[in-house]
Amino acid sequence: VVPYPNPTSEAIHFPVPIHAPAGQLIITNAFGQVVSQQLIQSTETVTVSTQRWINGTYFWQMRNANGNIVQSGHLVKVE
Repeated sequence: VVPYPNPTSEAIHFPVPIHAPAGQLIITNAFGQVVSQQLIQSTETVTVSTQRWINGTYFWQMRNANGNIVQSGHLVKVE
């Protein structure tokens, strides 16, 4: 999964891999606080608004229905 655009200012899009059509997308800030948590229910792209986030680096995890991490990475929020 390669979220785009990265860096982002308003929203970021996560293409869902075919092997994880159900699960969760969790995004945390540098302090480990969850800033977004969304259910994944299909292989469509998940879009997350970043407009209210402060500038900085965030970390994401895509988990399958069993809670196992399928993929992870980071993204950067800029104005």
